[in-house]
Amino acid sequence: MGKPEGDLWDDPGLYSITVPYHDLNDFFFSGHVGTCMLITLEYRAQRWYKLSYFTSFILINQWIMLTLVRTHYCIDLFAGIIIAHYCFLGAEKVVYFFDVKILGLPGKKRKRLFFKPCKNCGWSNKCASDYMTNAEQEKLKMFYREQKALL
Repeated sequence: MGKPEGDLWDDPGLYSITVPYHDLNDFFFSGHVGTCMLITLEYRAQRWYKLSYFTSFILINQWIMLTLVRTHYCIDLFAGIIIAHYCFLGAEKVVYFFDVKILGLPGKKRKRLFFKPCKNCGWSNKCASDYMTNAEQEKLKMFYREQKALL
């Protein structure tokens, strides 16, 4: 399987470092693995863990099959995962505007995947209660009440 006829990767008439002048079996990066990684990250963000494990299993199988049939090099597969991860992070920032500013959704309904550091100190997480169970929150409140009583 060579490159398709009439694509943009023909000889440009001058030497270029971005144009391969021989037939290739693939284009950089792996869209198969990248798409599966995006789906896995989205399932994890929605807290659908069983589906995220299933898509992770599919991702591993795709990785093995694409390597065995020599469709992609390993660097293409790594790049697919990395590019998908950064696309997911970028989409989270873009969608924030629509979710919060236009739709007015609070953070808990947006199901954030990533911790947001404190603007003042950069260390603690001001949204930590989004990631704790109610029982854990109650234990912390009780612990702080006891500490106040001791002082």
